[in-house]
Amino acid sequence: MRNNLIALLTCVGLLLGNAVQAQSWDSLPQATRNILSAAEGSWDSMSEEKQQKLLRGAERWQQLSGAEKQQARERYQRWQQLDSNDRQALRERMQTLNNMSSTERQQTREAWQRFQQLSPDQRQNLRERYQSLSKGQRDRLREKMNDRRKK
Repeated sequence: MRNNLIALLTCVGLLLGNAVQAQSWDSLPQATRNILSAAEGSWDSMSEEKQQKLLRGAERWQQLSGAEKQQARERYQRWQQLDSNDRQALRERMQTLNNMSSTERQQTREAWQRFQQLSPDQRQNLRERYQSLSKGQRDRLREKMNDRRKK
């Protein structure tokens, strides 16, 4: 369980951009040491980058509400259940989102929210229609959607 928490905190830390200085284990606040306790034995041998990622993750973890922590645990459990191909596809989608401008990300969020407001039957219908398209048709649809976003 603790190793899962360390991995989860690393993922959370990767999403944050604030730089945190690497520190010796003993200089960390007690609350941070409690969160990162599974890393105590290897802390001093970790790269500064790894320490910073864990510290950012621990900092963010402390700021989460109980419900947000539970949601993060559930998402991490779903991540662990994915096979390597699905994980890679998800990483690529995240990279695509990270490469978007803030306007494009906002438009994507809004489109997702509109999709979520559809009934389950409507969402399934859209999925099936999309899956029935050939690769070329899917590519053209993506290009069309990208062109709309840019206008």
